[in-house]
Amino acid sequence: DEPVVVVGGAVIDIVARPASELALRTSNPGTSREDHGGVARNVAEVIGIFAQGDPACAVRFFSAVGEDARADAIRHRLVASGVKPSLSAERGANTASYLALMDGNNDLHAAVADMDVLDRIPCPPEECLSRASCLVLDANPPLETLAEIIERFRNGGEGSEHRPKTVIFEPTSVAKAVKAAEAGLLKGVHVMTPNRDEALGMAVALGLPTDGTIEDVAA
Repeated sequence: DEPVVVVGGAVIDIVARPASELALRTSNPGTSREDHGGVARNVAEVIGIFAQGDPACAVRFFSAVGEDARADAIRHRLVASGVKPSLSAERGANTASYLALMDGNNDLHAAVADMDVLDRIPCPPEECLSRASCLVLDANPPLETLAEIIERFRNGGEGSEHRPKTVIFEPTSVAKAVKAAEAGLLKGVHVMTPNRDEALGMAVALGLPTDGTIEDVAA
């Protein structure tokens, strides 16, 4: 049984850079780099690496992917990092990807986010949530799915070896942070990891004062 359950996005990040000034509407010589991303996937991988096989920190990761080579690569890398992946392979969908095109100054010129498959991230099985003591979520699954996961987790027993159950939430973006706050999702969360803009967005959505410092808002 895995005491740590992580649910959220698994994404392939692609960054393309021209060798010189970007020329529009034509091919540009340059370089491209592809890596594995997704907030929740990153968290699961780091936990798996640092746990080094310690059963007290064993981690299981849930996400949705396409039926493609990128999904196979994500799965293989997670296993190599000590993570138990549970990736729902969605027929006809692409594994999520983020393609960034930089300009000659290495500033973002345009980007394309193919994230539709993340709307199909499933709720983990009840027995998995009931035995876990730590739940980590990013904001990529639908709000209804996130709410269901938190409810099942909090009502599913005492967790591994009777440790208290903890919910950690990474808002992922300002827009998703605001939607989570407006939906009342934060009531079931113990720890959040927003950046400044996400924290301010959630504060506004919750009707908290924002005329002080970010520390005032967080308090």
